[in-house]
Amino acid sequence: MSLQINLDDKKEVILLLDLLKGRLKDVKMEIAMKEQEIRIINSKITQLSRLLNETNSSFKSEDNYSEKWQWQKKIAFAISLAGKPLTASEIVDSVLNYEPTLDRKRALSSVSGTLSTKSGDAYENDKQFIRGISESGEYSYELREKEIDQLTVNLKSEIDSLYSDLPF
Repeated sequence: MSLQINLDDKKEVILLLDLLKGRLKDVKMEIAMKEQEIRIINSKITQLSRLLNETNSSFKSEDNYSEKWQWQKKIAFAISLAGKPLTASEIVDSVLNYEPTLDRKRALSSVSGTLSTKSGDAYENDKQFIRGISESGEYSYELREKEIDQLTVNLKSEIDSLYSDLPF
């Protein structure tokens, strides 16, 4: 790019040069802030991934199961082991794999009773299980990952504060 400079317009050229230098400085500052934002987001992604892996593996060992657990913990174990939402019947099937002497009808009654008080819609934060609808039209249940919920709230708060500090 070539510029033709008329010596009579030297003041205008100096003003244009100062303007371009100022804009270059602003753009470099924006890039630095975006790079900082990328580092923060990458850090949070790593934290969430680690937490998710720890949560998913917390029940993976069959040695962890205990017949003495309350139904709430047995349900959490079954859902965590499956790694997907389960219906009450599927939860009972999973528990029966560990306790074959249980009466299926009584187990289903216990699971249903526990889920009726301990589950709710996704927005009901005081419930341990999230109730949804399975492909078959039955209720299905998944764990409410309270630690992940809290980390997500913290992450959103940090990102909101980061954006509020940005000059644009």
